[in-house]
Amino acid sequence: MNTSKTMTLVRGNKVVTLKADKTGDAPEADQLLVELGNKAKAIPFYAVYPAGVERPIVLQGLVTQQQVLDALKRAGPSRGVAKKGGDGVTGI
Repeated sequence: MNTSKTMTLVRGNKVVTLKADKTGDAPEADQLLVELGNKAKAIPFYAVYPAGVERPIVLQGLVTQQQVLDALKRAGPSRGVAKKGGDGVTGI
């Protein structure tokens, strides 16, 4: 989902991105997937955390760029200060 549209929205809203690598054994990523309701630990899996909300917006399986953009728009801008380094939307 690292497209210019997505990256523009991410940067404009100061979104902090995180990627979990499940190439090998990744117990921390597996635990997070289960905690987010993905008991099968299937990937790809996206979780967008709106500011001030406990539960994230979850996208799993094959998702479109528009679904990611819609989730980011629903979540709105970050309330804190984003650290440099996030360069796009990534998932597990």
